[in-house]
Amino acid sequence: MIFSMFSDDGISLEPTEAVKQRNLKLAERHRAKGDYVRHIEIDIKGPIDELMFCDTVEKLASAPAAHSIDLIIDCPGGECFPAMLLHKQLRDHPAERKTAHIVGSCESGGLLIALAADRRIASRKASFLIHQTRCGEYSVTSWTAADFQRQADQFRAIDTDMFALITQRTGIDVSTIQNIASDESPSSIDWCLENGIIHEIAEDRQ
Repeated sequence: MIFSMFSDDGISLEPTEAVKQRNLKLAERHRAKGDYVRHIEIDIKGPIDELMFCDTVEKLASAPAAHSIDLIIDCPGGECFPAMLLHKQLRDHPAERKTAHIVGSCESGGLLIALAADRRIASRKASFLIHQTRCGEYSVTSWTAADFQRQADQFRAIDTDMFALITQRTGIDVSTIQNIASDESPSSIDWCLENGIIHEIAEDRQ
């Protein structure tokens, strides 16, 4: 469902070669002028909502030629579609180095944003959670069984794409992700390291 809405190729949120070349050419034009933003740091802190989405997109748009991006993540999750769109915006950016520094929560949609980085470093105090799509603050006082079924089908479609994205970025088997998500339990930092969710654990400074 999400891939069909936001994907360039219908099967992932990775940029196609054409998109990569287009964005790289744009970056090179900015770099040729000599005066451009070379590095950006983006805070992904607090719940994912419209404000966070707009702030992050604006920051990325202001530095189309940046060579590196650092994401500082302490995020309990939030709205699914903005999280997936931010993942795509970050993947599309032509920066050569994208690093996620996970300093606290990295849960739900926060994890999807972190996975846009090619290098993911977590503090020992970081927490991780993969879970199934949940209902928001909907009024269901007049829903029929068919309404509930349509919503359930939509959630399953979102879960399918979300789990596929995690598989594509980590190599974890989809069935493993499905089992973890259905359990609704946090994943240990050591498991995340072993399975490619993160690449490094940063020892906290005393």
